[in-house]
Amino acid sequence: MSENDRQSIGLTDQSQRLMDDILARGWFSAQQDVARLALACALRAGIAPSSTTGVDTRWSSGLFDPSGEILSLIGAFYPDVTTPVRAAESLVNAGLPLIHEQLVTKGMTPDALVA
Repeated sequence: MSENDRQSIGLTDQSQRLMDDILARGWFSAQQDVARLALACALRAGIAPSSTTGVDTRWSSGLFDPSGEILSLIGAFYPDVTTPVRAAESLVNAGLPLIHEQLVTKGMTPDALVA
């Protein structure tokens, strides 16, 4: 991990609004669960990590990924990434519109989304 990496993962204002809509459905008990699903869906969609500006901190990277498996997965998908926490943050923020579209707009259930 580079010294330029973040120590926390944040959401943009727009991502927080999408998160709130998703949580209002009652399928998830914690924002972190939604964020992890968003990250996974962004990976599955082949979205490349980028920089995310205007974020408010939500989780320390150690609480978001206590085992380190998520950051290792990002390294496996994107071996040139030297800032995996920043990459995770961008993937969470990129994935939230994807899952919002499916779960809220189209009314899909979470189990159908991951099938």
